[in-house]
Amino acid sequence: MEGFKNKDENFEIKSFFDSMARVMPQGSVYKDVPHFINENGNYIFCRYWEPKTPPRALVMIIHGAGEHSGRYLGIASMFTKHSLFVFSHDHIGHGQSEGKRMSVPHFRVYIRDSLQHFDMMVNRYPNLKVFILAHAMGGTIAIYVANERQSYIAGVIFIAPLVLLNPESATPAKMCCARVLYHIMPNLTLGYIDPQWLSRAQKEVRSYENDPLNYHGPYRMKFTVLVLQAVAKLEKVLPTITWAMLILHGDADKLCDIRGSFLLYKKAASSDKTLKIFNKCYHQLHREMPRVTAEVFQLIGKFKVQTWSTEDKNYSSKEKKSLNFAIVRTVKLSAFAIITPLKLTAPPGVCTCDVKHGDPEVAVGSTSILPRGCAVEVPLEYINEKSLD
Repeated sequence: MEGFKNKDENFEIKSFFDSMARVMPQGSVYKDVPHFINENGNYIFCRYWEPKTPPRALVMIIHGAGEHSGRYLGIASMFTKHSLFVFSHDHIGHGQSEGKRMSVPHFRVYIRDSLQHFDMMVNRYPNLKVFILAHAMGGTIAIYVANERQSYIAGVIFIAPLVLLNPESATPAKMCCARVLYHIMPNLTLGYIDPQWLSRAQKEVRSYENDPLNYHGPYRMKFTVLVLQAVAKLEKVLPTITWAMLILHGDADKLCDIRGSFLLYKKAASSDKTLKIFNKCYHQLHREMPRVTAEVFQLIGKFKVQTWSTEDKNYSSKEKKSLNFAIVRTVKLSAFAIITPLKLTAPPGVCTCDVKHGDPEVAVGSTSILPRGCAVEVPLEYINEKSLD
């Protein structure tokens, strides 16, 4: 019939005209920016950083509470330089997405929207694996997302993930009171986040304070309880985790309990997992003092190379050989040991050993003597196995 539109076409037309009329919280119109519509009809603002060369993998960035995806430009730029396609979105009620600020009916909404965006990109690039980089509450979301899409995951990078309830502030009595108040006074104000807790770098603190897309209001009872309930359920999920992971946490973090990162590392069934603790560092390691941030970026890049060396199916055997990938593992020395590079095929940067109390560098072609109890990370072919347990 002439002029007839099927159901899908009608939906697309309606969505197009809706997007022309829907105004973002900051006043712009959604038709002019990347976005998707979630199951509740909310418009979710997206960001995409596409590499200049064909992408070898995807990276999903999941931001934390009260911030937005635009604060990850530096990390995204690092990934695109290595031919990774980066995508992210502002959670509902955050940044440039619709929704009441910092308010959702269920924590599952964050997970559901992230899965929707994840699936959109996997459908667009069906042959590419996906890395996830997540910060704070984004780490909570990432665990659920990655666990429901394990077969697609190349690895997950956590920066100060929210995994564990603080035992001092989340006693059984306090949690019981919180659940009661959640129903009686859901909008009860609990307090504000002190920007000084985010980073030791005052430049970064001012950046956070002056960013109008960040949430600078009070955290309320309903939101806090929903987050705590989601975190409380994580412990049952952790033993089912099998994907590779890199966990980075500052030991002076006042917002996400560092013991959660230790728990994640201990409980996860992954065979490829690394935990790095940064001394005297705060919450946002990717926006810390320049030396710390540089090390964070280096570790993320190194993790990507290591993961690809064993799992990335997008490299042919010929490509892997030409790139001289080396399989890396962590070993613990029980006595003085000699690590002798026998081959000179490792890529740049892989020959650096992460050794506690000194971090000496093992130079190509040299012999290094390392003390008892060191945890060393080196390519397998560089290890004199006789020196190890």
